[in-house]
Amino acid sequence: MIKAASAAALLAILASMSAGSYTASAPTIERTCKAAAALDARVDAEFCEIHLVSYHGAADVPDPWGLAKTSALIGVTLTDDVLYDLKDPVGKKSSRLLPPPRDATKDPAAAASCAGAYDKAGAAFADAFDDLAARRYPAAKEKMARVPGLLKGCDDALAGVGIKPTRALKRYAADCQQMAFILAAITGLIK
Repeated sequence: MIKAASAAALLAILASMSAGSYTASAPTIERTCKAAAALDARVDAEFCEIHLVSYHGAADVPDPWGLAKTSALIGVTLTDDVLYDLKDPVGKKSSRLLPPPRDATKDPAAAASCAGAYDKAGAAFADAFDDLAARRYPAAKEKMARVPGLLKGCDDALAGVGIKPTRALKRYAADCQQMAFILAAITGLIK
């Protein structure tokens, strides 16, 4: 018979093994995210860890340089998701990111300005990836410092025509901004 303490330990081991995405490098990702949060109070360490651990290939490059580049790729993906969701996804002239009537044709200029803001933010993440690959760390951090202002361009465009962003759009904005903070902070950890 297995004693209760032994059974609990065995269950903990099996649970960690079956987690799948947690590999031997996951604690390194966790430490990097915690260090990034210690460096910049705006960084949410849990958000950082969840996104980096779940990103394909991140565990293969758990050093700060690799994780900073992975953060840039996640940022590109997040902004691309917004652009996709702002467009006509299935021929319906509507978007779940715009408030009712969700019809971009009601104010195409505001919708285009919002999309343009996320396109520029996505380009900033892509350019930061290139800067990191070339080891131009200050340039990458500077591009991430611009992301919150770029995202505000979407809010401003919508507010200009009396449209309040939906919860989904606010969530995307918060996630993109958080990824910019994470990228800049992890870049600051590169030795």
